[in-house]
Amino acid sequence: MHRVLAAAALLSWLGFAAADARAQASAERNPKTALQIQKETGHLWDLNMPSRIDELSPLRSRALRRALEAALAGDRTLPRDLALAWGEFLSGTGKSFLALSMDHAADAALAPGAAVTLFGEVLDRAEKPIVTFEVPAHVQRSGERLVADVALPLPPPGEVRVVVGIAREGKPLWLGDGILQLDAIDARSFGLSRPVLALEVYPMVMAQRPDDPFRFGGLRVVPRGDATFRQSEEPWLFVVLRAPGSTEAGAPKVEAKLAVKRADGTSAGTFPVADPTPAQLRGFADQWGIGIPLPVGSLLPGDYEATLTIATAGGASSAEATAAFHVAR
Repeated sequence: MHRVLAAAALLSWLGFAAADARAQASAERNPKTALQIQKETGHLWDLNMPSRIDELSPLRSRALRRALEAALAGDRTLPRDLALAWGEFLSGTGKSFLALSMDHAADAALAPGAAVTLFGEVLDRAEKPIVTFEVPAHVQRSGERLVADVALPLPPPGEVRVVVGIAREGKPLWLGDGILQLDAIDARSFGLSRPVLALEVYPMVMAQRPDDPFRFGGLRVVPRGDATFRQSEEPWLFVVLRAPGSTEAGAPKVEAKLAVKRADGTSAGTFPVADPTPAQLRGFADQWGIGIPLPVGSLLPGDYEATLTIATAGGASSAEATAAFHVAR
């Protein structure tokens, strides 16, 4: 039933967005304000709230700072069991940002909807801080996981380390630590975002902000940070297609191929993509959503890598997006 509802939500959104595509306003090369976009596209933005990046504060809490410093020094007192999902995206106002999602196994210590503080820092290869932050948030339940996310300024391309955590009433609960290989976003070229692997995909009830992480033109895609799925589950692989000049021209005509490799590099199969028609992300100029089922039910337990290739009809332009995932029984 969960799969049917998720599929219905995605297909309903795709159909609505595709039908509305030609009504979108012409794209401009300079970033627009949310108010401009709301007037021009009819998309409902939450204009009463600051952008997610604007509401960030530098890390000030001494307790949270000590937790990060201890983690950087190698201390393992706090569990580092936050799973991280991330991606480089363009906001509805055309600004690049880093979307970072943290998820943890559901825990009796933290109820869904609980108020928390997300905190952390992004460091360069020399371990020098690029940005530190602490920001209030609420955790969301997604299946057996608790999820929260944050929008950060996108650092320059290259390798960075993120050390992040979730705290409750000033007390750190969990930490996450990861190395990210960041890419620049070229809004003037045909391309794909980093894939988002998710079990839950549904239309949003509340208005979103232009830089709300993992929210795409009114569609909520809840990332699964550990990228682990049971054979009985049917996750989505979701990408944002950037196609310059397409908002006015209509949905790009594209072809798609999904190839899956095992951990040893051997092929686990190439899977057909029945209808890769991109759907307009309302309020996001020249950006389109594509959701592809990830065929974990036909794979044996183990580690895999999926590569989605999207090409325009005739092959004049193409792009790839790759994601690693794990299949469990």
